[in-house]
Amino acid sequence: MACCCASSPSKSRGNDRGPDPRASTNMSESPGKRSSQGSAGIGGQIRDSTVERRRSSRELQTLPSNPSLTKNPASVMSRAHDPNIKLEHEYNFEKQNVLGTGFCGSVIMGRNKVTNEHVAIKSLTKNNLASADETQEEVIARVRAECEIYLNCDHPNIVRLRDMYETEETIYLVCDCCTGGELYDRLLKRGQYNERAAAAATRGMLLAVSYIHNTMNIVHRDLKLQNWLYPSPESADDEVKLIDFGFSKVLDPHKKMVVTAGTVEYLAPELLAHQSEITYAGDLWAVGVIVFMLLGGYPPFSGKTNAEIIQAIRKNQIKWYRSRFEKVSDMAKVFVMGLLEKDPAKRFTARKALESSWIKQLDQDSREHPEHLLDGDILNALATFRQKTALEKATAMIMVQCLPRADVAAMEKIFLSLDKTREGSVQLWELKQALQQAFQKNTSLRGVKRLSTSEGDLNETMIQDVFEELDLNGDNHVYFSDFLTAIVSKRLTADNDDALIRATFDRFDVDNSGEISISNLQNLFGPEFRNVKVEDMIKEADLNGDQLISFDEFKSFLKARGDVIKSNTSSPKPLAGIHDLDNMGPEIAVSELPIPTADGMVDGTPRKL
Repeated sequence: MACCCASSPSKSRGNDRGPDPRASTNMSESPGKRSSQGSAGIGGQIRDSTVERRRSSRELQTLPSNPSLTKNPASVMSRAHDPNIKLEHEYNFEKQNVLGTGFCGSVIMGRNKVTNEHVAIKSLTKNNLASADETQEEVIARVRAECEIYLNCDHPNIVRLRDMYETEETIYLVCDCCTGGELYDRLLKRGQYNERAAAAATRGMLLAVSYIHNTMNIVHRDLKLQNWLYPSPESADDEVKLIDFGFSKVLDPHKKMVVTAGTVEYLAPELLAHQSEITYAGDLWAVGVIVFMLLGGYPPFSGKTNAEIIQAIRKNQIKWYRSRFEKVSDMAKVFVMGLLEKDPAKRFTARKALESSWIKQLDQDSREHPEHLLDGDILNALATFRQKTALEKATAMIMVQCLPRADVAAMEKIFLSLDKTREGSVQLWELKQALQQAFQKNTSLRGVKRLSTSEGDLNETMIQDVFEELDLNGDNHVYFSDFLTAIVSKRLTADNDDALIRATFDRFDVDNSGEISISNLQNLFGPEFRNVKVEDMIKEADLNGDQLISFDEFKSFLKARGDVIKSNTSSPKPLAGIHDLDNMGPEIAVSELPIPTADGMVDGTPRKL
């Protein structure tokens, strides 16, 4: 079955293109309070024919199923539901809690019937999807292709798309519900970020961008303050999460794409040129605009109309008001300049930005190093995962998709601390390095003995075996869900979490028959999983020999092992109003700005004009 994602047609405005998990903590807030104040306001979408250049309808195709994109096929298939499975089977609508509305549908609060966890449910009415440039069928095909992108994203700094359902009239998308508000909301409240907070938020954004660029080959094309959310009001600045893949594309090195889309104030200058090619560099420019606003509290390019803003971007007329940037360090200014470099070939990549001095200073906090985060339970889970049966491993993998947000959050920092390349996955050398550091720090940790030789040294052969077990798709990378699979397979017991066990069972039961069949496992995994035939997996829990697993048999199977776990959309808002640009005072002269060197450091020599 095709994977699906939400998108709106070109005539739609605002955030009506994808699953939007934002949830206002003030449910009485009117969407009208957050509407754009004119076409030049921050967040005004480029949706008109004078600015957006799009492919003709005969060229418009859905993205093909991309094997390199799909890192965990079973994870995707367990969430992209068969049309016979209805949203109402798993979720209750809380219709009184409307998180947002748009031309194509609405976003409301929902609740999982089994786990009782809140979610955000985006509904898209198919009759509203057609536009002058695309037929309804073309838009729906594009929506499904975009959902394939989102379903495959597996990173701590990207909001989880939990489920997709489709009926004849509507497409439903279910996401984690984020109650911490937008990055925009935090900036509006603070007015201006201090440098450490800005650097932390920037690192979180760059980790997500590096992952979609370097691991998924995806360009987002609509990075802005409103598309970064926080899971809760208490979330740390670096726990920001990316949403809205409605404009995203998988870059094909053999095919040039020249479609311009996005939000005016965040568009890179090269994207304003006729027939400009889409590259990753445009995303980094948008991050630069965001970082500038975090540090200064106002946009780098201003104007009363979209035309004036576009002109300022083309001329690279950045306004560095002294009242806002005089106390900002040269290191931070150099970082922003590296992202707002007019030449895309010279602009920072996500990887280079993460290696810059301004971001690397955050790494000095040893509390975030893996040797301080890897406890005995985690080491023991990694060491024993290879001993699990095929059905146990498959159960843990599917259960990851049902985990409550709080359980997932506890593992995010640990996974990110292991990912030294900042590409959203862990390689063998990274795992070895982290385990070696943990081993040297405390050889008495539970689990260390399992990973040691008889002489007391770290057993590298066993670590390689562990890594190969974690690498579920065999591409020499362990992704976030792979890591979670190993951890949850050991951490809790079946006795204490009937709701989570039921939710996991229902994921296996893809046809809603009330039993897990060989056909169910074939739909999820193909003929075998980890070199074990699905018929043999059924036998692990089939107590009465009928080639089916009932819920009671499934639960008994887990208890016998004792190791399975328990376990606001609105129109974009103008940012310029945060500070009155007319009363900002003098600007910092270009001659006073620091000169960035090739590695993003600060060159102390005077600027030559």
